[in-house]
Amino acid sequence: MLATIAGTRSGATSSELTVTGGQTFSFAHGLSASPFMVQWSIKNITAEHGYSVGDVIIGTDTVANASHSPSIYVESGDTSNVKGVFPSLGTFQIASKASGVVGNTVTTTAGRWKMIVKVMK
Repeated sequence: MLATIAGTRSGATSSELTVTGGQTFSFAHGLSASPFMVQWSIKNITAEHGYSVGDVIIGTDTVANASHSPSIYVESGDTSNVKGVFPSLGTFQIASKASGVVGNTVTTTAGRWKMIVKVMK
């Protein structure tokens, strides 16, 4: 069953988006359908908090705060774009890799991470 589903699905990945606090963004995915799944992640471009350049963190809503979380949406009837708003401060709250303590969150430094959006139909 999974092979059948996988064979009928297609997806798209955005370029690495420069996070600008509070600004809107749009990702033209080219799927010709509204995606059923939207996922965001951040990629480290300047090491901090124990993360190395190239490390990727899959986005979650562990911090429901517009200051540190993006808002991503598909407008009704739009089969071409995913839109969103970057966190208002241009930063994210993430687990500290350096501390090694579960639940120890830190705030990223603006400009040290890029955001990536993935969609699937």
